[in-house]
Amino acid sequence: CQDMWLFDLQAKRWRELTEAARPERPRCSHTSVYLPNENVVVFFGGWDGAGTVFGDIICFDLTTESWIDLDSAAIHGDHIPERFAHVACDDGTGNGLYIVGGVNAEKELQDLVHIALED
Repeated sequence: CQDMWLFDLQAKRWRELTEAARPERPRCSHTSVYLPNENVVVFFGGWDGAGTVFGDIICFDLTTESWIDLDSAAIHGDHIPERFAHVACDDGTGNGLYIVGGVNAEKELQDLVHIALED
């Protein structure tokens, strides 16, 4: 499934994004976290259902309705192991998130990773 929908709180209705605004690499079992200071939704990890496990960070800019690919090593300072079926939440600052656990192609992960985005 490659569709993406936005809910307009003022109009109280759903709107499907145009094909140009859909993600390039569809995925499932990923996480998404809204970061209010950046006005982005951060998507991390997941898998394609056919064996590819992702470790990338993709942000959807709600202002421009466009995708931004981020280099996880540049943000985190180290490679973040790819994973799916993990948990993520806002770190309380409005511009960062925590990622906990999950599974990759080799094993179950029991780690905690912090990612902070800069303004």
